[in-house]
Amino acid sequence: QDLLPLSDGEFAKTVARLRAIGLPALSGYGFLPADLKIVGSWCGVPSVVVGLVGGWGRGRQMGVKVVVDGTRFGVVGGVRPGFSRDQARAQFRVFACRAAVEAEKHGIIVLIEPLAPASADLINTVAEGLELVEAVGHPNLQMLIEYSIVVKSKEDLAILHRAASHIRQIEI
Repeated sequence: QDLLPLSDGEFAKTVARLRAIGLPALSGYGFLPADLKIVGSWCGVPSVVVGLVGGWGRGRQMGVKVVVDGTRFGVVGGVRPGFSRDQARAQFRVFACRAAVEAEKHGIIVLIEPLAPASADLINTVAEGLELVEAVGHPNLQMLIEYSIVVKSKEDLAILHRAASHIRQIEI
């Protein structure tokens, strides 16, 4: 997210400096502006699409191949009173599909990361992440699993076997 607010000129300078170091930027996070709402009655679909295109474009310029964004994908604070979790999940599924389609155009894979309920409202377990990835059914939407979250949530470890074909990264 630190690179998103930069002007095009400042972004180009930053990319040049990072390339000069010689280390590839293979993965990243935070590809949407922090104030952009992706679920809820205030969600603006055109703004989300513009945000996706801009974020993925900058990711591609940096050489990013994988984007992880558990907090944004988990929609912290996204399910407000008066807006049902089912409505939020449906909007989120549409968003995730758009994100995967746009990511593919830029050669990027999006990783859904289930997070603890204190950190995210919608995707808290491997099972919930797997349900979303399978519902979207796009090869550019996959999963990152943080093992400590699986243990803390007391999920049956058999879920890792069920989700294995969609897991691209495990953090221990």
